[in-house]
Formats: sequence, C-alpha cells, structure tokens
Amino acid sequence: MTDSFHTVVWLDHAEARVFSFSRATLVQQHAFRAPGGLGNVHHKAGTTGSGHVETSPRYLMQIAQILSPAGDILITGPGDAKFDFRRHLEENAPQVATHVVAVEPLDRVDGGDLHRFATRIFRKADLMRRPA
Repeated sequence: MTDSFHTVVWLDHAEARVFSFSRATLVQQHAFRAPGGLGNVHHKAGTTGSGHVETSPRYLMQIAQILSPAGDILITGPGDAKFDFRRHLEENAPQVATHVVAVEPLDRVDGGDLHRFATRIFRKADLMRRPA
C-alpha cells in the first residue's frame, strides 16, 4: 500500500476494496474477495442461530494487514461486515484500530460518490483533532 494518510475501506461479506484518499483523488489500491466467495449467506429457515454466517476471520485479517501502514481509516459498506471488521481490529490488531476515525454505512457507490462521502468524514475528523 502506498503511504497515504487517509485510507477508505469499503467491504461487505463477499469483497473488500481499499482506497488511498486525498482531497483531489480516491485511488483503489486493493480489491479481493472473501475466501470461498460465498458472501453474505443466510441459514435456511428453521435453523438455530442468528441466521447469518460469520464473516471469515482470515478475510478480515487480510484487510487488517493491508491497513497496517495507514494513517486515518474510514470503514464503510453495507450490512454488518464493517462492524465485524472493527471488532476484529480491536481484538486482533489494536494498533490499526486506533487509526479508525469512523465506521459508516454506505451501499455500493461509484468512485465520485465515495470520494465525496469520504471527504466529509475526514474533514470532520481533521477538525476534531485541530487544537482550539
């Protein structure tokens, strides 16, 4: 991964995309699919449990390893995978978890929409850090 202060992660249970972010650009650095390629699979009706298959820990670790050199991180995407990933970071990669500035829901969007969304989030984070 290139040295980028801001990084955006869009993920769901099936795929992850990691972008380097600047005010001018959003450049995809990595894209990969979860092992097995099953995505967000639900149990059949009448079975016990939450009804959702757990997000692959190996998949989450791959994403965490990519993010190790990142500065500020925005985690986004539809569904619960983004929250699974945040918990995974807190439990297994706390040094990366400290760089997460926001975990926000966002359906699949094109690069321009994602860039505008990330700009708003990172601007807020930058303002919060600014000394009074």
